[in-house]
Amino acid sequence: MAAAFALLPTSGASAASPEPMVAKRYVQNVEYRQVMDVEAGRTTKGTPIYGWNLHFGQNQQFKLLSYPDGSTVFKGVQSNLCVDVKGGEQARMGAPLVLQDCDRDATQHWRQQAGLIPGSVVFRNEHFHNACLTQPARSSRLVIEDCSFGDQTQEWYVR
Repeated sequence: MAAAFALLPTSGASAASPEPMVAKRYVQNVEYRQVMDVEAGRTTKGTPIYGWNLHFGQNQQFKLLSYPDGSTVFKGVQSNLCVDVKGGEQARMGAPLVLQDCDRDATQHWRQQAGLIPGSVVFRNEHFHNACLTQPARSSRLVIEDCSFGDQTQEWYVR
């Protein structure tokens, strides 16, 4: 039975304003039921992001920061670093996600759209317009892949 989790609104932030107050969230893949997880609880730049079984560790908690342009950034609670596409703007489809300094680069920003499964969302990368946050296999690194509507490896619950 699929569980549905609602997105809660967050206040916007601009380049000059402080970070909005937002709750800590878990981002769970619909297909594999695993959550976004910073490898081994590390807090350094370049650390890979995986899909992993929920254990409620801080390395699985993210602040979803909403910006006035409608984009969302994932900021690690434990690391205070942002989820980014490895290789930045030169990355290609299949590029993995890693932690990096929060620099407001478009590769760190994601657009949310409703998924096919009720209560789920798809995260489309702001720089790579047809690239979606994807968990290609159980316990695998999270990557960007061509968006494919209805692909449950690209649909997420936020709770």
